[in-house]
Amino acid sequence: MSSGHTLEDLVLHIISRFHVPLREELVRLTALVREVESEHAEDPELPGELVMLLESFAAAVETHLTKEEQILFPRIVDGRSQTAHMVVRARIR
Repeated sequence: MSSGHTLEDLVLHIISRFHVPLREELVRLTALVREVESEHAEDPELPGELVMLLESFAAAVETHLTKEEQILFPRIVDGRSQTAHMVVRARIR
């Protein structure tokens, strides 16, 4: 990497700049959707099960982020990025 930054620096940047805010935003969005569903529960125009759909999406995102943080990023930092895709695929099955 150039400019004196390491792969570990890049990984830490990705986590702090993208993963942490995404997790926080999903919590905030879920709370907002709960509030909307609660306030407008009797409205037939309101699509049902919004909270359930968002929670399902958030769980899938969390699984993805966790795989990156626990499997992919450590392999990249340790110089084993060429085999990282095989490990991630194996964990998906």
